[in-house]
Amino acid sequence: MFKGIAQAAASTVLESILVRPQKRRSSEKTILILGVPCDAVPVFVQFLYSFKCTEGQMQKHGIHLLALSHVYLVPCLKHRCTKALAEQLTIENVVDMLQLARLCDAPDLYLKCMKFLRSNCMKVEKTEGWKFLQRHDPMLELEILQFMDEAESKKMRRTHRREQNLYLQLSEGMHCLEHICI
Repeated sequence: MFKGIAQAAASTVLESILVRPQKRRSSEKTILILGVPCDAVPVFVQFLYSFKCTEGQMQKHGIHLLALSHVYLVPCLKHRCTKALAEQLTIENVVDMLQLARLCDAPDLYLKCMKFLRSNCMKVEKTEGWKFLQRHDPMLELEILQFMDEAESKKMRRTHRREQNLYLQLSEGMHCLEHICI
């Protein structure tokens, strides 16, 4: 599958597999890449060779490429996948993307998903993904609700600070008027 170690250097995991001594005396090493659709694997390998991935490939295989980039430690692909997947967020897929971001340790995508959820909470709560989350991952549901609560608390604190600042300015203005009028 790989012509040499140089191409696998994009992935420290693949590099270590390729330099590891073989048990059999075959001149070729075969690395099985399991857990993703077969048509995503050539896109992954192509990226390792060329560091290129088309928008169409990212649209079609972004989820699988993120998983592969996480498992095989390919940070530049992981970054590109998280960026592309963040642009593809919808009401229907945001819960799945959030779970994927958490599993693949993709904090940028995780935060984008949380903000998207906060902005579209009422619509997302009607989706099958949300209902599945409630039944099977109550800890993630709690994380989401805490994130929303923290965001609301920050918003209230900012509003309160602005109000306090305005009252202070009004008080200073009234104090100045008292001195002018007396």
